[in-house]
Amino acid sequence: MKYLVYLFPLALMIACNKDQPPTGPTTPTLFYLDLTGYGETLQPGYLKIYSDSSWEKYGGIDTVNGTAYVSTVASDSTLSYYTLATGQYAGYKLTGLDPILFDVPVPFLPTHWPSDSTFARTATFTVAGYSVSVTDLYTLIDTAVIVTPLGSFSPAPHFHNVTYAVASDGATGYASQDIWTARGPGVIVTMQQGQSAVYFVRGYVNGKSWESTTPAPKAAPQGGLSHRGGLRGFLRFSKPGISWGCVRNKSIFLPKP
Repeated sequence: MKYLVYLFPLALMIACNKDQPPTGPTTPTLFYLDLTGYGETLQPGYLKIYSDSSWEKYGGIDTVNGTAYVSTVASDSTLSYYTLATGQYAGYKLTGLDPILFDVPVPFLPTHWPSDSTFARTATFTVAGYSVSVTDLYTLIDTAVIVTPLGSFSPAPHFHNVTYAVASDGATGYASQDIWTARGPGVIVTMQQGQSAVYFVRGYVNGKSWESTTPAPKAAPQGGLSHRGGLRGFLRFSKPGISWGCVRNKSIFLPKP
């Protein structure tokens, strides 16, 4: 399965069932959260393995048109996504195809984040001769304690993320998901509509090895989420030209087969 990426990075840049991860009550009043340290450093040894058996890992340095990019390889090894040394998401590459680079690297999300506020990031690029525009929206929902196979984290910022995509051939895409992050391991839980929560269970992030001490929950208490939504897997559109898909906190455009 091939994916293009929309990485959820917070401080650094900060990237399928019906279960819900546990969260506490939503904070009712306006507050600000310092998200410093909630990102993920893409360094040698970086590895994240998830409860659905998917993974992503450090792939080395690739140089394209004289610019060096940090390569992160996704589960089936057919996709690498590129970030600059600064941490900004800048493009991707599918095996056997030329790299797709964004016109401008994706901007950072803020580290001083007000609750009940939505921040937008955009990216434009060209694939298979078609221009593509992607808009990513993030809303901070709450900062409740969350318990995962790696342990308990607090505060654990909970974001609702919506992605819209439009291509010049008329193809469109939409995805919506919830994301939980923690200082240290970065993104620890993601959940998309109609699908079970996916937990980070093992790997090496930010200079530290992480290992689960308990199995990932198969069912969670009811009423755990403030928002739900999204797509998982690969979508194909009936329009000619290109296809769009989304997995976890990543999205992709591909030439139509």
